[in-house]
Amino acid sequence: MDLRTYRAKNLREAMQLVRAELGDDAAVLHTREVSSGMMRWFGKTEIEVTASREVDVPSRLPANSRFTHDVHETIPEPDVSYESTFESNAAPAEATDYRLRFRELLHQENDGGDFSVVDRLCREPAEAGAAGMNVRGLLQQQLHAAGVDEFTTAAWLAQLEDYIAHKPAAVLREVQEQLLRIVEAEIPLSGELQLPAGERRVVALVGPTGVGKTTTVAKLAAAFRLNEQRRVGLITIDTYRIAAVDQLKTYADIMNLPLEVAATAQEMRAALAALSDCQLVMIDTTGRSPRDAMRIAEQRSLLAVADPDEVHLVLSAASSSACQQLATRAYASTNPTSLILTKLDELPQAGNLAALLRESSLPLSYTTHGQNVPDDIRPAQRRWLARYLTGLLTAEMI
Repeated sequence: MDLRTYRAKNLREAMQLVRAELGDDAAVLHTREVSSGMMRWFGKTEIEVTASREVDVPSRLPANSRFTHDVHETIPEPDVSYESTFESNAAPAEATDYRLRFRELLHQENDGGDFSVVDRLCREPAEAGAAGMNVRGLLQQQLHAAGVDEFTTAAWLAQLEDYIAHKPAAVLREVQEQLLRIVEAEIPLSGELQLPAGERRVVALVGPTGVGKTTTVAKLAAAFRLNEQRRVGLITIDTYRIAAVDQLKTYADIMNLPLEVAATAQEMRAALAALSDCQLVMIDTTGRSPRDAMRIAEQRSLLAVADPDEVHLVLSAASSSACQQLATRAYASTNPTSLILTKLDELPQAGNLAALLRESSLPLSYTTHGQNVPDDIRPAQRRWLARYLTGLLTAEMI
């Protein structure tokens, strides 16, 4: 058998040597990282590749690859030190399924030990059932690390059983992609605010104390005033909290927006009349404890006078699941039409939101991730949220 060995400073250069001498039909039989004691001390290693044109194994390099860089749009690549060996201008054959399937095998630290791709491939059919069990275990660990509760984890994994059973040799990446589709299907969205031509929209934000309603009102008002050049007016009924009116007035002055204060039904009617020429009227309400049913009822009465087109319940993503569920039940009497989740940047784990989004009857409209006005807000996106909930996207990446 004609076996040839090549050495290079990284896998990309080694593959170029293989291709140059043996052609695109070469099969990689053996790859290992080699280094002497001195080279390892200075962080210098070489990749040794054994290849042949006479062996037909699944590691054969195709002349044309179906791999594109869109793979990065689905599941993030593992964060490993050899990432630089796959540059964006790599030849197609260097960015194939070979890379996705065997990169971890080829680059693990093993004190100079060998990794045989052929041996691994020969074992895989016999280990297909065990591989399926391993994938489930890895997914369970991933969801646990993301903070997803046990009930939700069990429900998602149950929906994956048939997929894993029909594709027992499916790699983790493929199963993660299927999990994302399941999670996306369970996230209801209402879409961002729409301002039909010739109509005035009245939008109110309600919710517990400290969830960021006033800042969110300012972000939405700024987005429509500065980015879309719409006529926007503000109304606050938050006359209980110290400096609450001053906070919103500061935002209104910066954006040159009219601001009205309404503490009674009569003042609410007058405020709406004063803002009759505005295309969008945003109402900021007083934060109330979910346990203060009387104050929430007063707020509901005042909002009934305004007759808003939309009522967004604002909840802090950083709150516990119990607090979120309590607030959702308490503010149901205000007839919310959608949900806004704030403070996603403060979450140590995003998985605790999974139960809220799966069980809530309210569709999600916006998420916020910081204090900057108007930047730190975005319309809710299923794909982004699914990756965040399942631990494939971290707080540092939002």
